[in-house]
Amino acid sequence: MLVGAKARIPARLILVKVPEEVAEQRRERLAEEAKDEGREVSEEQWYLAQWTIVIPNVPSRLLALPEVFVRLGVRWQIELLFKRWKSGAEAR
Repeated sequence: MLVGAKARIPARLILVKVPEEVAEQRRERLAEEAKDEGREVSEEQWYLAQWTIVIPNVPSRLLALPEVFVRLGVRWQIELLFKRWKSGAEAR
């Protein structure tokens, strides 16, 4: 697929259905956030909670499907680390 409004970048669309327990946790979080913001959770958000969606722009010959999810997990840890640094908390 091509991603981007102006610069059309080739990418892959990867969808993996998550276990029902994970989907329920995501839906609970969505409901809490919507309640805090005074809005409703859309049907689309409710449905998409059961999927992990990744759009990598690295060709499959360079990054296989299992590697996509390893890198996704590592990236999330890096995001959390930067969030901690920005909040002034020390990293453990």
